[in-house]
Amino acid sequence: MKHIFSVLLFFVVFVSAKGQDVVSGDANNNGIVDHFDILNIGYAFGTVGPALMEHGEDGVFEIAVFWEEYFPDGLNYAFADTNGDGLVDWLDFISVFTYYGEEHMPVQPVGSDDGIPGVDIPLYFGAPQGGLPLTAGSQISVPVYLGTADIPVSELHGLALTLEFNSDFCASVDFEFDDSWLKLNSAFLFEAPQVINEDGSEGIGKMDLAMTHFGPDSTSSGYGQIGTMNIIIEDVLVGLLPVKDSIDVLFSVKEVLLLNGDPLAVPVVKDTLEVMVYHPEALVANSDDIPMETDVHIFPNPSSSSYRIYSNKPIEKIEVYGLLGNLISVRDLNGKETCMLDATSMQLKQGTYILIVYTGEEIIKKKVVYMSD
Repeated sequence: MKHIFSVLLFFVVFVSAKGQDVVSGDANNNGIVDHFDILNIGYAFGTVGPALMEHGEDGVFEIAVFWEEYFPDGLNYAFADTNGDGLVDWLDFISVFTYYGEEHMPVQPVGSDDGIPGVDIPLYFGAPQGGLPLTAGSQISVPVYLGTADIPVSELHGLALTLEFNSDFCASVDFEFDDSWLKLNSAFLFEAPQVINEDGSEGIGKMDLAMTHFGPDSTSSGYGQIGTMNIIIEDVLVGLLPVKDSIDVLFSVKEVLLLNGDPLAVPVVKDTLEVMVYHPEALVANSDDIPMETDVHIFPNPSSSSYRIYSNKPIEKIEVYGLLGNLISVRDLNGKETCMLDATSMQLKQGTYILIVYTGEEIIKKKVVYMSD
């Protein structure tokens, strides 16, 4: 009698699985093949299960029998076998590259929740390094960091994100991974399709990044630099920027998915970097008014706890003022290029404040916003 029951149970599982399709590359089955699929493949990497059945349609397979393992969201591991051969391995990563960007049903967004500054893990830019001020043909490098000493990353398994920027002013944007503390097995860079404006201009450029460990038992903990964004400004700014003028160009962290070892999504605080691009004639006409070298970046801003300040040049001291000109705090840095300002110790009230950053050659003013809990 027990033997008959087990056979019937197997039959039920077989029928419930049959008819579900796996689309090559879409390892999270959300309707689109993209960089987020890398994380599911990485977590299931090395798992063996029943091979999928060829569907007859290119890049589509049918699940005959569910695999034993499931992701926390209830998705079966069979979906990570995006080439249908019964093994999750490098060939499944290749499927993501092959079918990247293809949609096969209404897309279900994925990603980590927006984090709370000062509480959740930050993903942020450092101060730009290189050819400042930016003009036609300039090249700079921007470090990208994950976590801080106060808010480190614990048991990270994989990270996928999208960097967004104004492609009209960027001839090239590239990313170099830094694996000094993450110790990940693989990192991938995808040139995402650009968003085309209604007038036909390129508009917003996107770059998709993904990095992952292999298998469920491999994670990393810590904080620090995860890579460098390398930017080259367009050689010709005629038609993009009026003569003797300048414009702010934004680089933003958009969609992010950070998975821990369970693997569950972890909230992330995202950052935006603003850089000024000058018309070449503006540099000649206004050379006395343009900050030629120093760039100061503050993150997060607004904040409900503390501010981390980065500079590409040594900082002598930082002064914090209220909007009425009252001096609130002075911090001597003695040539350091980064520091943390704690809003609680300065007894800030909700509102806007002015930071005066002193280097050996310049004085830079920045506005920060404090939001009380």
